[in-house]
Amino acid sequence: MSVIGQQVELIDKDGEILHLSHKLPLAVGDVLRLNGVPSSSVLVTEKKDADGMHFTAKFLFNTVFRNVGAIPTQRKVLKTSAAEKTFYEKIVIGPEVSGNLTRYIIEMDRAHFCEYVEKTFADLIKRENLIQAGDDITIGFSGGVDSTLLLRLLLDPRHRIENTNFRAVTVGTLAGTHKASFIEQFCRANSVESHFIDDDSIQKTFNLRDKAANVIDQVLASEHNQKAIFVVQHIIRRMLEEFRESVGSDKIILGLEREALLTSIMAFYLSGYPTPGLFKKSDGKNHYVFPLMSLFKREESLYLSLKMPEYSEVGRPEHHRSRTFDLHSSEWRGTVMLLVGYLLDAFPGIDVYLENAAGRILRNLVTPIKFEICKNCEGSYTNTSVEDEFCETCRVLSDVGLLRNSAEVAKKMLHA
Repeated sequence: MSVIGQQVELIDKDGEILHLSHKLPLAVGDVLRLNGVPSSSVLVTEKKDADGMHFTAKFLFNTVFRNVGAIPTQRKVLKTSAAEKTFYEKIVIGPEVSGNLTRYIIEMDRAHFCEYVEKTFADLIKRENLIQAGDDITIGFSGGVDSTLLLRLLLDPRHRIENTNFRAVTVGTLAGTHKASFIEQFCRANSVESHFIDDDSIQKTFNLRDKAANVIDQVLASEHNQKAIFVVQHIIRRMLEEFRESVGSDKIILGLEREALLTSIMAFYLSGYPTPGLFKKSDGKNHYVFPLMSLFKREESLYLSLKMPEYSEVGRPEHHRSRTFDLHSSEWRGTVMLLVGYLLDAFPGIDVYLENAAGRILRNLVTPIKFEICKNCEGSYTNTSVEDEFCETCRVLSDVGLLRNSAEVAKKMLHA
């Protein structure tokens, strides 16, 4: 992100440029936010006199923390030498033994930052028992930042669990076609089995009238466009499940980062519908684990920039001509992700509290989560609304008219 005068040039992952403007002098609300004061907690009044306009912001609640900037700081420096520049700062706000809030800042040089990433990753796997010796593992591998870092860390001989076998699986044009050459080279260089699930297989599993990429284009053009990202994610997961079952893998690993964990937790709190788990999930048949959920996306990207400087995110022109590059989070989930970002900015370290709270709630659930089997794709799903024989993805595909006729679906179920 580069600053140009009073305008910020924001470049998204696909290379599209968005221009964000700001005006000087700052508005009162901006001044409040910059000082850690939420506008909803104060009443702003203005008064004009000979010296000009004066603004007064009065707190509406005495219980609101008034001066975030005044929290005392404890700083720890991790560097191989005093001459090393600070590469990364880890900031966490938390209570001391006395109960007073403290802002902990850990300064790291490049070497210590890499050690932090690797140790954080390995510690989560050990703490949550995500991978056991002898596991045969299917990895969803698109060649993006998350899955590339995931596979690299899993293969690191310093942390690799004994006798584990990894199979890297790329699901059709929905994930990885534009990175095909990189995926092939990376897997060959690291002696990892590489598998590609073609669009014909997706079309057969989901009883689609057309190729997967064309189907997603039609969902994007329909009234269900906000659900397109979930349709793609479900298709990818379901195809990974079919592959896992065909080769007898023990579990599936996906490269979901810490922001994904926090978004799921916040969606759980806001909707009341529990998630099947945090770092691992199972429907009784398919077991998923998410070892990257200990690391933030920014940490992942910085680590790759050091360890694989030749790696770069694919640019927008390199994408397949399908409109699948327009897939972004739905407005609702995107808003929840935005809320997570605001919380992390205001309270670095709140992710630990959210994680621990969600874990306690899930451990104390009285009623276990019940899974249904979709009569179209045969994947598992939780039915939170009306009685339906389809999962939400297949319901969308059916409503848009993208499934083959019901007789063929019934025939498939009879054959199964």
